Amino acid sequence: MKKVLALTLLSGFLLREPVYSFENCYSLFKNERYLESFKCIQKVPDYFSPYKDYFSLLSADIIDLDILPLERKLQQEDNFAITHYAYLYLARKYLIKNPYKAYLYIRKVDPKALKKEDIPFYLYLKSQIFEEKGLVDEAEKIEKKLAIKYPYDRFYGYKTLLKLLPSLVDEEIFQAIDNLLKKRMPKRASYLLAYIDNSPKKDYYKVKIYSKLRKYKKVKKLLAKIDKNHPFYKKLLGYKVSYAYGKKKKAEILKEMKKLGLKEKANKIARGYMRSAFYRRDKKSFYFYASLIDKNSRVYSDKAWFTFLDKYRNRDYLGAYLYLFENKNIFSKKEKNKVHYWLYLTLKHIDKSKAFKYLYKVSNSTYTDFYKVLAQEKIKIRKVSLKISKPWEENISLGKNFRLIAYLKSSNLYDYAYLEADYIRKKSKDIDTYLKLSVVFPEKTAWYFSKRHFRADKAYPKPFSDLEKDNLVYAVMRQESFFNKYALSYSNAVGLMQIMPSTGRWIAKKLGDKDYSPYKLFDHERNIRYGKWFLDYLLKIFKGNTFYAIAAYNGGGVIVRKTVKRNRITDPAEFVEFMPYLQTRNYVKKVYTNYVIYKQLERENVYRAYRRSW
Repeated sequence: MKKVLALTLLSGFLLREPVYSFENCYSLFKNERYLESFKCIQKVPDYFSPYKDYFSLLSADIIDLDILPLERKLQQEDNFAITHYAYLYLARKYLIKNPYKAYLYIRKVDPKALKKEDIPFYLYLKSQIFEEKGLVDEAEKIEKKLAIKYPYDRFYGYKTLLKLLPSLVDEEIFQAIDNLLKKRMPKRASYLLAYIDNSPKKDYYKVKIYSKLRKYKKVKKLLAKIDKNHPFYKKLLGYKVSYAYGKKKKAEILKEMKKLGLKEKANKIARGYMRSAFYRRDKKSFYFYASLIDKNSRVYSDKAWFTFLDKYRNRDYLGAYLYLFENKNIFSKKEKNKVHYWLYLTLKHIDKSKAFKYLYKVSNSTYTDFYKVLAQEKIKIRKVSLKISKPWEENISLGKNFRLIAYLKSSNLYDYAYLEADYIRKKSKDIDTYLKLSVVFPEKTAWYFSKRHFRADKAYPKPFSDLEKDNLVYAVMRQESFFNKYALSYSNAVGLMQIMPSTGRWIAKKLGDKDYSPYKLFDHERNIRYGKWFLDYLLKIFKGNTFYAIAAYNGGGVIVRKTVKRNRITDPAEFVEFMPYLQTRNYVKKVYTNYVIYKQLERENVYRAYRRSW
């Protein structure tokens, strides 16, 4: 009897309906096992319904099943981004078979639901459908928009631009060139010059393009031909300064710019040369260019700042203190902490007892920045005043859209979770929506809570805490990409931790990853792992010095060693301000401030796990 009962239970267990996860069904679809995928998706829980219907539609269409019931069902889920991709798919499907149906579907697509890189295809398809429908004028307008606004897209934008070039007016081609230059495509922009009639504006664009292509001889020839009667003479004066030989010649052009009403631009150019001379330790050039900055200029405070630093670097502490004290009122409110901190550093060499009053001023400031953090560490205050979310803002009910994002993210379908979160962000700007979104996808709301309704726990999240919890990693990630895994810089740094492909290749060798490719740096797990390893490596190289490691992550180890070697560093502020790269100076300040805030939030147990029974 017992044996019969045991066999009955075992057979019941074996015949039980297997659990179907959406992740497994999606894997079948990716591996082109469409029939299995279709069957699998039907048994997935309904809370995945928009994705369930979307992939059912694709699978059914590929294996020639009837898709009309799925089409009707999709139209009830219009507020999900994936539904608009379904409309895009159906519009393309019916383009030839049923142009009217294709027209209805393309009109349903909300461009906000699409990724930036998919907009050119959407415009291309829309123009084709409108042309097929007989709406020729509208189709031409869409084509023109595609050609001018997206010429950097090689599949649809640039091909459309080449097709329309003979019919475009010069002003439209200039707009296309501007959009190419924004994407750092000067070579492609140079090809368009042949389609523009000779004009003063064409001369100006030639200078812009050839400068970016580093064709310096051509630029010099063009600038030599341009005289004061040229309509773009004022705009080209900035280039004339760059290509002028010698300080005196540059100064003459800067003075001319001021006479022509370009005072602020001339002052900014002079500031750039002054700053460069300071870090080269070229004292003559430094004071020469500093003298060209007007006292009523907005950049005059930079002249005062570098003049002070020059005195300090040459150990004229009394002269430096008196100069900064005398000029302290010309600095903006945001610069007060920096000024007071350096008054403390300078006075420390003269009268230590008086120096500390400035340190306390900085630590008690209402403005939190790098210098306040340094001052509080010196006084051994571990707490920065931070506004965090109230309990009711955490305990909020979430609608279907938000729950779907949570399901997708927990099912390792991060790209789709990102798509839905981005659509919600684009559609709504109210704080309640952002509070809800921060619960399930905090990486998409960090910028909002940093810039608008500040809450430290929302502005400094740890969205990948299942992979990494290290505070320094998140401090760097926040500055590098603001938690955008798709981030790609002008210098081709990739992903969350903005890793250069060559650095990624070197790290992969060290870690023994044989399947490395630059594209794989977009994978958030790999990117975080590589970034964490590299930070640990830099900390080891620089013997645990966080400031040096942060600077090396951005500017490289060579410049860190040079800065330390050329300056007697006794304080982190000296290391930062004597760093010759402006980007690295700002980077260290921001990352270290992030790091201190993350440490405090961790001590306050802000990053507790958020649990909800979906």
